[in-house]
Amino acid sequence: TRGQSGGFPGGGGGGEFFCLHEDMLVNTEFGPMSIKEVVDRDPKIWSYNFDKKQKELVDQNSNVQVQHSNLYIINNEFKITEDHVMYGENHEQYSIEPDLALKKYGKHSQELKVGDKLSTLSGDKYIVNTIEKYDGEHMTYTISTQYNNFYANDILVDSEI
Repeated sequence: TRGQSGGFPGGGGGGEFFCLHEDMLVNTEFGPMSIKEVVDRDPKIWSYNFDKKQKELVDQNSNVQVQHSNLYIINNEFKITEDHVMYGENHEQYSIEPDLALKKYGKHSQELKVGDKLSTLSGDKYIVNTIEKYDGEHMTYTISTQYNNFYANDILVDSEI
C-alpha cells in the first residue's frame, strides 16, 4: 500500500478518515482560514448544495484531525490523502486511489489525472498539472457539513466523518 490511515486521535471511537493536510485553508464566511482558526472561531464554511446547484455558507457539524502518511500534493500546493474525494468542474468525483475511496468509504470516484479540472469556489478553472507523493507523516483534518462537502484552498472536497 501507499500509506496508512489513522483513526480518532487519542483512541476513542475508531474508523479511518480521508483528510487534507493541516496547512490547507478552509473557505469560510471570513475568507480562507486555517483549520485551527476554524475550530477556535467556528465560522460558517462554504459548501455546495447539489440539490439547489449552488454554493452556501453552512455550519460545520464536526471535524476530525488525524496523523497520515498517505498524502499526495497536487500542483505543488494542494495536499490530500490518496483516498480523499474531490469534485470536478461538472461535479464528477475524483480521487488519487478510487479503489481505496470505494473500499473504505463507499465513495465512487474516477482516478484523478493530469489534465482533470476541479470545481472551485471562485469558479476559476483549477487544472491538475502535477500529482506527486508527499512523503512523511502529517497532521490532517476533515470537516462534516450538512451537505457532506466543503471548500478547502478553493477546491470542493467531500467530507466523511
